[in-house]
Amino acid sequence: PISSSEMKFRRDATILLQQCGVDIHKLIFLDNNVVVNLLLQRPLSITLVDHNKLAFASSSKNQDLSQYVVEILDHHADEGAHSHCQKNIAFHNGYATVGSCCTLVGERLVPLLKPSHTIDPGLSLSLLGTILLDTANMNFNTNRGTPRDQQLIDLLLNHTVWTNLLPSKYFSSSDKKPCLDYIFQWLQNAKFDVDFWSEMTFLECLELDYKEYTTSYSLRFGISSILIPTAQLEKKEGFIEGATEFMKMNNLQFLVIMSLVLNGNNNDSPKRELLILSQNKKVLEDVANFLLDSHGDTSFLQIIEKVDNADTPPYKNLFLKRLEQGNLSASRKVIAPIFTKF
Repeated sequence: PISSSEMKFRRDATILLQQCGVDIHKLIFLDNNVVVNLLLQRPLSITLVDHNKLAFASSSKNQDLSQYVVEILDHHADEGAHSHCQKNIAFHNGYATVGSCCTLVGERLVPLLKPSHTIDPGLSLSLLGTILLDTANMNFNTNRGTPRDQQLIDLLLNHTVWTNLLPSKYFSSSDKKPCLDYIFQWLQNAKFDVDFWSEMTFLECLELDYKEYTTSYSLRFGISSILIPTAQLEKKEGFIEGATEFMKMNNLQFLVIMSLVLNGNNNDSPKRELLILSQNKKVLEDVANFLLDSHGDTSFLQIIEKVDNADTPPYKNLFLKRLEQGNLSASRKVIAPIFTKF
């Protein structure tokens, strides 16, 4: 779950929810101890969506709420938590079987719908917009969208009175269905906005989309996803000090920063980079060699070392490796389980 302080940085989610008629100031965030205490005073059932393990900084809060988890809807590798609950995890053989967790949520509507039924347009747009973002507008060149995602998109388009919610600029034809390219580009522009990322501090970039894991040898590591080149991130004020402090604060043996950037306006030509950081040179070298092994478990990622590694000035108490990832479809949900085998 994200914290209340992070919400202001989720610009794509913010504008989408606002267009759906949701007042974001009335959202409930579980980093608010007052809210958690109120929830614990009444009958409570929790469904985890888009993750399968409670991950609060406070272990006591995890313990308090974990017993109330009754269901999981997710498309990431199962971390093995909450074994007592019902699980619908669309992840098999190292890959997600749906491109968006909103597809799993939307599929719940199928048995409830009759031909004459319509779906609330705010609900439809919240699902549709997220699916389009998660699947890169169903661009099959990225291998992120699946037939299940497309089926849910078709269901939403055909069972929603869109004119009740969206202004005319969202429509490109007379069939009263919104233009998917327009919705995708509107949200994509908010998510990749260069000025927005330029204004963020180094730590804000790290924390915006961050998750933690543990390797098979009990090494704790984190993965941050960013939408600017790693070189631009390195130029931010406080990069060295911030990275060092961040790893100490979270007790990390290494930190992975995954970058996805678009080449110009061509969404068919994205670029993925990895920046690996550690305060232990041997750990860093071992992680890098693990990724660069062309015959091992990571070979399908098509990782190569960037040539500018040789020109990296030595940072005090911080070591790093810059890598490029040829397999563009391998997002964090694919890479994280591979790292846990390290």
